[in-house]
Amino acid sequence: MAGVILCDANRVMYGLEGIGQYLDRFTQMLEDSPCEVDVQLLLRRPIAQRTYRAPALLAPTLAKEERTWLREELDDTASDLTTLPTFLTWLALRQAETIVGGYGDGLMAPADSFPSTRSHTTRH
Repeated sequence: MAGVILCDANRVMYGLEGIGQYLDRFTQMLEDSPCEVDVQLLLRRPIAQRTYRAPALLAPTLAKEERTWLREELDDTASDLTTLPTFLTWLALRQAETIVGGYGDGLMAPADSFPSTRSHTTRH
């Protein structure tokens, strides 16, 4: 398994990829843990190719704008969460670039390329 772990206020979010049986086992461990409350699977889908190359959990620090975007995305009942995997991938790439010093020209998006807030979108 590999992915991203985010901690914000009272929420912990994992963006994971790996073999289905290991993901199921990890989810079950969270559900059985007395330390976890209200475990929810937000989105599960097969992927064509791996995003997180190293078998580890990266824990990026969120900027204020990123924290705001994430809270709005999770709290919006009309959201289908389809942008969430992109956001988690972007955070993981940014964190990996910080750790190893970059991926080279054109492979890493600029730091301000991910939407900082959802306030410009119209909600119905």
